[in-house]
Amino acid sequence: PTVSAVSRSEYTDANVLAKIKNVDGAGSGLDADLWRGKSFLDVGFEYQAGNNIVVYNDSDSVSTPATSYTEKKACIIGRGGTVRISFTLDSLSSSTTVYGRIYKNGVAVGTERSTTSTKPVVFTEDIAVSQNDRISLYLRTSSNRDGNLARSREFVIRVNYDGSTYKVIL
Repeated sequence: PTVSAVSRSEYTDANVLAKIKNVDGAGSGLDADLWRGKSFLDVGFEYQAGNNIVVYNDSDSVSTPATSYTEKKACIIGRGGTVRISFTLDSLSSSTTVYGRIYKNGVAVGTERSTTSTKPVVFTEDIAVSQNDRISLYLRTSSNRDGNLARSREFVIRVNYDGSTYKVIL
């Protein structure tokens, strides 16, 4: 039998890396730049709903007299996974029902929430998201008679991972 050997001088990090790169690629069975088919930038960083705040927007109380849903707060999500979204909702008048709902990329995905309380009520739910999704809080009121308003102050997104990116846009 023939025995081949590599001299120690050829067994450097750069040399080994160059040899791996020569056989890496589609169909090779070796994806040195991927782990389980994912880029290293994506590995381990999918959101899971949790208690670490990544978006906390209470800078402005928002309201609307509209009887159809109107976007009032929004952000762009930096990673995919599942996020826990909380928001407050209250009515200017206890005789008027107000509604709030979470939208993703302009499409209703959350449960329609409602209250007649004049004090803020907190609603929370978990929503599946993809990177760069626009997550929005939409509000409406059952009647805009006598200046009735649907109001919200807090819009909070929580996850188990607490170091990602987001952009508050409203």
